[in-house]
Amino acid sequence: MGDLYVVENGAKPVDLAQTEDTSSTAEILGVENGYPGGRRKSDSKMCNNKVDVDKVGMDDEKDDGSGPCGWGKLQFECCKRFLNARWFLVVLTICGACQGMAVNGFVNTVISTVERRFEISSTESGLIASCYDIMFVILVIPISYFGGQGHKPKYLGKSFYLSTRVGRIGIFVLGIGSFVFALPHFITDSYHVENADETVCKLQSNDTASCSSGGSTSLSNYKYFFYLGQLLHGAGATPLYTLGVTYLDENVPQRSSAFYNGIFYTGAIIGPAAGYMVGAKFLDIYTDVTVDPASLGLDPSNPKWIGAWWIGFLISGMMGVLLALPMLAYPAALPGSKKYALERGQETQASSQVDQTGQHRGLKDILLSLKYLMTNIPFMFINIAAAAEGILVAGFSTFMPKFIEYEFGLSAGTAALYVGLAVVPAGGGATFGGGFIVKCFNLKVRGILRLCTVMSFVVCVLSVALLMECDTTPFAGVTLSYGQTDVGAATFLGKNLENTCNQNCSCVEEDYFPVCGRDKVMYFSPCYAGCTDVIHEGSVKRYANCSCVNYNLTASDYTEGSTYMAEFGKCEFNCKWLTLFMLCFGFMIVFVFITSMPSLTATLRCVPDHQRSFGLGIQWIVARCLGSIPGPILFGKMFDFACLLWQKRCSGDGSCFFYDTHKLSLYLLALALAFAIATTLSFLLALIFYK
Repeated sequence: MGDLYVVENGAKPVDLAQTEDTSSTAEILGVENGYPGGRRKSDSKMCNNKVDVDKVGMDDEKDDGSGPCGWGKLQFECCKRFLNARWFLVVLTICGACQGMAVNGFVNTVISTVERRFEISSTESGLIASCYDIMFVILVIPISYFGGQGHKPKYLGKSFYLSTRVGRIGIFVLGIGSFVFALPHFITDSYHVENADETVCKLQSNDTASCSSGGSTSLSNYKYFFYLGQLLHGAGATPLYTLGVTYLDENVPQRSSAFYNGIFYTGAIIGPAAGYMVGAKFLDIYTDVTVDPASLGLDPSNPKWIGAWWIGFLISGMMGVLLALPMLAYPAALPGSKKYALERGQETQASSQVDQTGQHRGLKDILLSLKYLMTNIPFMFINIAAAAEGILVAGFSTFMPKFIEYEFGLSAGTAALYVGLAVVPAGGGATFGGGFIVKCFNLKVRGILRLCTVMSFVVCVLSVALLMECDTTPFAGVTLSYGQTDVGAATFLGKNLENTCNQNCSCVEEDYFPVCGRDKVMYFSPCYAGCTDVIHEGSVKRYANCSCVNYNLTASDYTEGSTYMAEFGKCEFNCKWLTLFMLCFGFMIVFVFITSMPSLTATLRCVPDHQRSFGLGIQWIVARCLGSIPGPILFGKMFDFACLLWQKRCSGDGSCFFYDTHKLSLYLLALALAFAIATTLSFLLALIFYK
């Protein structure tokens, strides 16, 4: 191969061919992790020998920043076959799927179960979901800035690296976070349900609830373990979506970058979908696996039922620990990275400022980089779009199973399963499809921003699906007055559970065991229905002599032996809107996630080459601080506003038993429209200001 020279600032040319230390060639070239800081000169020999960039990249692999495969001094020749972008993509995709399964799958699936088990409000559960993003924001600046200028796979395997050489294994920390999240199950007492079988009316009873034990207060304090588990999830997952994306981008051809990242993000979507479906199955298993729930009068249809919410986190914990091993084995760059570095930088946003960043590491350079990026108007509008979209994605992913559960009268497990079935084909296919569209049509930044603008507008239109409501559940004392039988007249009246028909029953609101009367009206419990007798017919629990149920037994009832007046469980109803709503929800997922890869590609292309990791870090900070952190809290607050029936406990209100579904639909529609419109306008403004 011909001689290579580098000339910097008029200095004397350096003959690289005579450089003895081949490992320093990248430094002389100014190439660090595939970033060209210097310039490549070719003389007549190179021209005569017809050596092009591709040939240089192939013949000079030792100078492209790549290194050996292994863990420190423990290196293996046989693993060199895995030193390519495709195998790294496999490892990174599995890591992303593991993270998504734990954080966006299992957490969102079990959120309503955790609320009931540990007596916490929706606002507090929203904060649990946000803790992941809070830690992400705290760590993303040091990781994306210093990691972007260093050994990316090592940072992908380590969440942060201090000058004292103390590091934490990133994907390993994510696994530990899953173990911590499941810890409350193992350190708290077994789930105990009082009066699970016979919460009947006890006439002339003076029993009152006691607050001396303080059990409710101690249960709610377990939320701090969930906070810590989510913080550890965020610490471990931060490098995946900053350094992982840029490392992949540096080691593949420019036109294939969106396609590779699309596959990675598809895995990150399939992970939550798997978490929804697997987590839903675990919720059908009783939380104390050594206890027979039938002996407690419990089954999955019982509102006091607590499923095995913790099993999924043990699985994601073990996966995180094992995945740390292959991630740490990759070198600072893959063979051929120097060749791909020469292809980049042609679509960077034009700026009148002189880019002086990247020359020195430290606080001054961080501030210069911040100034340069924050004056990049298209970049900032893309960030705002990501934040607005982040509110919707984080809010709906956390609370959509719960919304479907209460809006359409489904169990927690069934609702989570439906969401998972919608996310698998829609979210995964759309994420992959977005990257494929960019590659297939070879879209430039302008074309990408036009695509994102149109897709975001479609989301605005589909948001009206949230207005699809089922008939109001007839609930005595909440939506219907006692004695009223006109089910069609059900409306939200507030809460007035006490009535002359149950005033001598000594009922307590802690015992929420809804029963469906033969008058097709739901009652808070057998006690509030005025039922004095229990009839056991196999696994079905029925109640007789119910003074509040407006139903008169007939002669045929006595003949058939059907003398019961209420049956345990909520009244069943079929909502005609469920199928159409799930179809619209699936399309909403498609049009939300189809923009993820194109917008990521636009971000990578409109910032300088050496600021890509840092730029992604800034984008994640904006998207989380203004999007996915307040998103679940905001949506949780909407659920609390719509609550009609709170659990009563000694320390105050616990979780919510019953919602005003009409108000809930309106609240969520207002949020969806507001932030979908904000996303559309942000992409449009980014397109207008792009040069």
